[in-house]
Amino acid sequence: MIKFFRKIRYDLMEKNKTGKYFKYAIGEIVLVVIGILIALQINNWNELTKKRNTEIEILVGIRNDILRDTIDINFNIRGYQNIIKRDSFVLHHLIKKKAYSNMFAQNLHSIANLGWSVVLHEAHFQEAKQRGLSIISNKEIRNEINYLYGFKYSGFKSKVNNNDRYKHNELLKHTIGNYFSYDSSGVFIDKESYAKLLSNKNSHYYIKRSSDMHKRLLNFHFNTLSKSIEVAQLIEKEIVYLKNKY
Repeated sequence: MIKFFRKIRYDLMEKNKTGKYFKYAIGEIVLVVIGILIALQINNWNELTKKRNTEIEILVGIRNDILRDTIDINFNIRGYQNIIKRDSFVLHHLIKKKAYSNMFAQNLHSIANLGWSVVLHEAHFQEAKQRGLSIISNKEIRNEINYLYGFKYSGFKSKVNNNDRYKHNELLKHTIGNYFSYDSSGVFIDKESYAKLLSNKNSHYYIKRSSDMHKRLLNFHFNTLSKSIEVAQLIEKEIVYLKNKY
């Protein structure tokens, strides 16, 4: 192709057609410039496509991590709902000074020994932070994700996993641990120990405090679950938008 254009230029010069030669030269320059612009445009388009695909990949990963978190949080919610029922059963039993039953012993033992921690999935969010959160082009989505992980999840993990204020079952275990006995059939409380437990107001107080903390932790789970679902839905809409953008 270059040889073809070169031959045309030589022919025009040999025939002393200077005007036509300059017009042709300008036209050739215009064609070259257009070709360069097209190449740049294609390159820019390819770069935008790569950037978009990377952003989609990151968002899909974060969304999937959040959805995994909702499964784990729901598991804990069911656990806390169950333990709160046990709290209520035990407190009612003590307040009414009802006759001893094996079910009472089993429920009391459960509320003193059961507890749930939480492990959240943050791999794709951490990857986004390493790349720079600006890789997420939508500022609103970026802020919502950063708020979820940087504030909501951080506080949630602190309360559930690390804050002694919410671990009254540990104190409860220490307070009522001596009342229990064990045999081949499981846990039980003998007659004398049960009579002491009924009259021990401190134990009643710690059981009530433990129940209150279980309710507060349940609310933390519900609040975090609600925000997680909200952010996951926003990300899903953004993924659909990005896939249809180009």
